[in-house]
Amino acid sequence: MVFKELRSVVPMFTDNEIMSIEEVLSSPSVSHRDAAIFFLGLTTGMRAVDVVDLRLANIDWDNETIFFQQSKTGNAVCLPLTVDIGNSIYRYILEERPRVDDDHVFLRSQAPFIPLGGHSTCYYIVSNILQRAGIQKDGRIWGMCMLRHNAASMMVQNSIPLTTIAAILGHAETRTTDIYITADIDRKSTRLNSSHGYIS
Repeated sequence: MVFKELRSVVPMFTDNEIMSIEEVLSSPSVSHRDAAIFFLGLTTGMRAVDVVDLRLANIDWDNETIFFQQSKTGNAVCLPLTVDIGNSIYRYILEERPRVDDDHVFLRSQAPFIPLGGHSTCYYIVSNILQRAGIQKDGRIWGMCMLRHNAASMMVQNSIPLTTIAAILGHAETRTTDIYITADIDRKSTRLNSSHGYIS
């Protein structure tokens, strides 16, 4: 039998960092809009451009899914509407979202109530939450890209095939997804006792 090289996504957030982030996200100091945007990046790996362009019609509350066409690739993607994401978006729409004739999910919180400005706005939102949580950059990539890395890591740990991860992240080829993957020789001995974190 020939074993493939054991590979895992570069770890991004530690357990303690995740706990600090969750504490900040559940606090009144973070708006429902910003919490929803953060959860989308953290658990789905959505690009900032797709988060900004997300429409109300893209959310299927009955089937608990988010269906949209990726801006960069044109690929259609169906993602699960998790409890954290669903609750944050629901509270945002119910309590914070301006009552305007615009079907974008996320809007500016001050007039003019138009869609968010793009990647830079998401970067600011994510960075602000990370700073409030006391997360240090430590040479790591920052902003929404950092959340994409973490989302990819979670998918690998849940034994999702690399081809599926590539499709969710909007990569035309799995080779592009390899930027999230690295050799993990030091952890082989411990990871051999678990089915998580490997690509078959």
